[in-house]
Amino acid sequence: MENATKFCYESGIWDNRTDYDLCQEKADILSTLTAADIEMTTVIYAIGYALSLIALSVALFIFIYFK
Repeated sequence: MENATKFCYESGIWDNRTDYDLCQEKADILSTLTAADIEMTTVIYAIGYALSLIALSVALFIFIYFK
């Protein structure tokens, strides 16, 4: 796999044409996801939101307690 290339002349001016011949088509990652992948992502999001809510609750309790 290579990158697109563009030629720079000795004068420092770039060529108008970019060579995309060696580039490969980008894989469609969404088409390779399975139901298990989507379920795992949902579980990770739920755990993250729960931990965030717990941390927020603890912080609010501390602020209210030491008011």
